[in-house]
Amino acid sequence: MKRFFWYGISEKGPFRRLNEDYFRCVELEESHYFLSIADGVGGHARGDLASKLATDFCLERYRQNINLSTRKEVSAVLMDSFLYAHSQLKQISLERQERSGMGTTLSVVVIIDKEASIVHVGDSRIYLIRKGRILQLTMDHSLVNVLLRQNLLSRQEAENYPRKNVLTQSVGVKPTIVPQKVEKVDLEKGDIFFFSTDGLHNFFSPDEIRRTFEENPLKDSVNILIQGAMERGSRDNVTGVAFQFQG
Repeated sequence: MKRFFWYGISEKGPFRRLNEDYFRCVELEESHYFLSIADGVGGHARGDLASKLATDFCLERYRQNINLSTRKEVSAVLMDSFLYAHSQLKQISLERQERSGMGTTLSVVVIIDKEASIVHVGDSRIYLIRKGRILQLTMDHSLVNVLLRQNLLSRQEAENYPRKNVLTQSVGVKPTIVPQKVEKVDLEKGDIFFFSTDGLHNFFSPDEIRRTFEENPLKDSVNILIQGAMERGSRDNVTGVAFQFQG
């Protein structure tokens, strides 16, 4: 029996002309996975291209440089790959006027056997669902989250904040980024990583997401959340990916 099982889906949604979300789940070799989700920055040129290119740049750089004989370096190689993707996307945005300002969120997990490493920028999210609990592993790089952390907004005020989608960091836009890094997560049997873009998680509490996975099979849970976000009024692209460690 396979130790890992995953399922993902991305919907354009009824209000967007293009789907600027993008995800990749690649098995590089047995028990070695590269998992990612990206959301092209809204309002900028070619967000659909930015999310795909950033992901592909990161994956290919990682694939070229990883050496499984020195696994302690996995987190460093992943960070290097992430920063390389940023620099490449930045360069491409300078080459053509119509691509000026192109950018994207990017959240990546690399799993080798029972260990996961994470690098992240933006407001897409990675949750860990484990034994009846859910934990958001990534930090939202957004203006509204800065205000929340400084106690300048309440949770209720944040829900209706007019600049809710403004990012403080994204891949490819500003000269430099400072990605969030989680060097090591030890996996336990039954663990689920759930990746989502803001077009999905803005419409569910973490506890609703947790209950959905507890009450339904993995594939059904993702579909329920995707459809539920659109039914609750999401005007964005909607993407969800679940990855389960089966021991």
